[in-house]
Amino acid sequence: MRNSVNIRLYENVAMANGLVGVYGHIKDLSDTDRDIALDPFDTKVSLIVVGGELSANGSGPLSIDSPLSVELYKVSMLAPRKASGISLNGVLGERQDEILDLLVRQQKAVLIDPVERQTEMID
Repeated sequence: MRNSVNIRLYENVAMANGLVGVYGHIKDLSDTDRDIALDPFDTKVSLIVVGGELSANGSGPLSIDSPLSVELYKVSMLAPRKASGISLNGVLGERQDEILDLLVRQQKAVLIDPVERQTEMID
């Protein structure tokens, strides 16, 4: 998903992709032939994943950079293709141990709300 806010994935299966199961990123499209008046875009991304399975994806189950927020509820991440196991990329990689502990061991939901965004909201 690119430049998309409030994307919700319910009970989806992303399996055996060469790279990432779910990939969220931001891209500036202003220097393209896109008709901005007809098809505007916003350089923001946020995602909610509820249930489903992200398994056997080459680079990992999930990667998202600079999100407004990410929410994960009961997402199954099985069969990593890397010998090192499951690895989360982007902003999720910074807190991978905590995220996996909450999702897998404690069976709890995870909300990632980056501090940079909180600071902007306060200012």
